[in-house]
Amino acid sequence: MAIARTERRDALPLSFAQQRLWFLEQLEGANASYNISKAVRINGPLDVPALTQALSAIVARHESLRTNFKLVGEEPVQTISAPQELAVSLVDLKGQGEVTAQQVAAQIAKRPFDLVNDHLLRASLLQLDEQDHVLLLTMHHIISDGWSMSVLFRELAYCTKQL
Repeated sequence: MAIARTERRDALPLSFAQQRLWFLEQLEGANASYNISKAVRINGPLDVPALTQALSAIVARHESLRTNFKLVGEEPVQTISAPQELAVSLVDLKGQGEVTAQQVAAQIAKRPFDLVNDHLLRASLLQLDEQDHVLLLTMHHIISDGWSMSVLFRELAYCTKQL
């Protein structure tokens, strides 16, 4: 039996883990302590529009990747936005070397999220030369964990093979 898709019209309560992370965010302010990042090296020709399409398809499939956290009255709630294309920021690092690429990746991974307004998944593509790239995905822990990041990369590998 297929699971019927439902429309999300109302805000949803936070899980206990999300409540904890929301509280810490309110207490400490925006910081990168709860960012989860993973990078993968891509050697060879790269079709950036296909990569963007694959990432966008994954975001469309998973509500958590389209979720933000807002206050309604005095209660934090989850709001899920409609699917849309995920922006992949391209960073041109041609000729700048591995050390620079690692520094830039670290800076990107440490940029805090605004739980209310930001997409809580960021995709950055560091171009080291014409056929050498690093894809860096960064998510806030309120929508993901280390295990989920591995699932996301497996789905991305599958989706890119289907395009």
